[in-house]
Amino acid sequence: MSTTPDPPDTDVARRHEDRTLPTRTSVAIVVVGTVGLVAVLLGRVGPALVPALVAIAGALALAGGFWAVSSERFRTVGQVAGGLLAFPVGAGFVIGVVGTALVLVEVYFPVPDAGLIAVNALLLVSRLGIVVGCVLAVLGAVLGVRSVVGPATLSRYYWTVVRTGTVPFAVTAVAAGGAVLSEATGGPGPGATPVGTVTGLVGWLATPGPGLHVASFFVLVSAAAMGVRAAVTALPVAELLADRGVGGVGTRRLGTVDRVLLYVGVATLGAALAGLYVDVQFRTPARLAIAVGPGVADLLAGPTGAPALRTPLVAVGLVAAAVVAGTRLLRRAVRASLTGAARRVGPVLVGGVLTLAALAVAAPAFDRLVAEVAGRLPSVFATEFRQVTGSVGEFYGPETVVLGLMTACLVVAGLLVLAGRLLLWLGYLSSRRAGFATASAGLFLATVFAGTLETPAPLVFGGLVVSLLVWDAGEYGTTLGEEVGRRARTRSGELVHIGGTVAVGVVGVGAALAVRAVLAGRAVDPSPAAVAGLVAALAGAVLLVAALR
Repeated sequence: MSTTPDPPDTDVARRHEDRTLPTRTSVAIVVVGTVGLVAVLLGRVGPALVPALVAIAGALALAGGFWAVSSERFRTVGQVAGGLLAFPVGAGFVIGVVGTALVLVEVYFPVPDAGLIAVNALLLVSRLGIVVGCVLAVLGAVLGVRSVVGPATLSRYYWTVVRTGTVPFAVTAVAAGGAVLSEATGGPGPGATPVGTVTGLVGWLATPGPGLHVASFFVLVSAAAMGVRAAVTALPVAELLADRGVGGVGTRRLGTVDRVLLYVGVATLGAALAGLYVDVQFRTPARLAIAVGPGVADLLAGPTGAPALRTPLVAVGLVAAAVVAGTRLLRRAVRASLTGAARRVGPVLVGGVLTLAALAVAAPAFDRLVAEVAGRLPSVFATEFRQVTGSVGEFYGPETVVLGLMTACLVVAGLLVLAGRLLLWLGYLSSRRAGFATASAGLFLATVFAGTLETPAPLVFGGLVVSLLVWDAGEYGTTLGEEVGRRARTRSGELVHIGGTVAVGVVGVGAALAVRAVLAGRAVDPSPAAVAGLVAALAGAVLLVAALR
């Protein structure tokens, strides 16, 4: 049997991977420790187990999205996969946090005694803290396996989420704007098509009808001026002037026109703010005439509401926008490769598919969501919630509400990615060690909150040791991977190192249990408030140590 060597580029990629990933032993220790402790701590969340598992699924989707977009070999497929996972990421985190809170509100409220409000609130926060900590722990452990968290990956995944949310956001904005416009103009109610909404909006801008429309007029002037300026900049006007032999003079004149259009656009936009005050304050030309006199009112209300002036402004703005969009798309199509275009268009198509799916199930999904949330709330709040959601659904339509919720989930996914980028920029996370640090912090957070729920002391102290063990194993394994490679025979040394860490942790737990046994007979307030105070003190000590580092 003969074998052939790998291609040179494959060897380089493997050597690079060998020096950038943690050792297998450290990864195994981190994964086993995280999964084991998370499984034990989830037993403390009680009835909130289902939303907690949904949140963990969202964390796994986020890690899968990072893995997908970090692939260089299958980058186009990775962009599409990252777009598909963007909605489960946001939905998992929203359902996990909000669903946990709703389930616990149903359990702890209403209370028979007003004195139990603070106690039950602390119990609710504690279980919610366990869920958040477990989610962070699972996310960090999965991310640490491949060390995919970095500025480039975060930026790539953020723009993937943004492109995925383009179609849902646009459709939601058009549908919501159509509902508001229909209410303002007395047109068709919810359910109008996007084309009809856009047509109605353009018609209203050109022929607004009775009333004051000072602000919208100056907005049209500003949009037309800035649109013409952008169109002149996008078109090859300077090149055409140079071909005619008047390049220098033409360029100067073009610069003058550019500045004039800029000044007009900015000035009229400022005038629109003053016009907004006039529209809101007086609303009709008759009331404006009483305040400032008929002459000034006619001079201000007449031209700003005249269709003969507004229609050309609308037409100029639309044509300029079409010219700018067409020019930029043409230039990008010429410069970009087919693969690059597929990477950018793939997430947008995914967003379109998600939008169609949401529209198909909007009505039953809206009713089911309202019923689920109202069923978890106390009766007084449930009645008010049904009334508010019924009014919103009647005004905007179930489709718009469901699409808005989908867009909100995509926004949450984007904010999670931005939060990771911010932590990297501030130096609280390292690109190579971000996953293990997040897993350790999540386990620590969940264990500390579990300590406020009458959790056995050995479990609390053992959980703290496991959280530190996960951090130490991840740090040590990453360092070994950078120095000698992840395939080097380092298992014995790692086990000795981890054994020393465990021994120190066991000694610390034994000392803590001994102190607890000594103080068991003393008068100590065991209420959740006292425990929460101790937790706050412990958190402050940890933050102080981190700051001193």
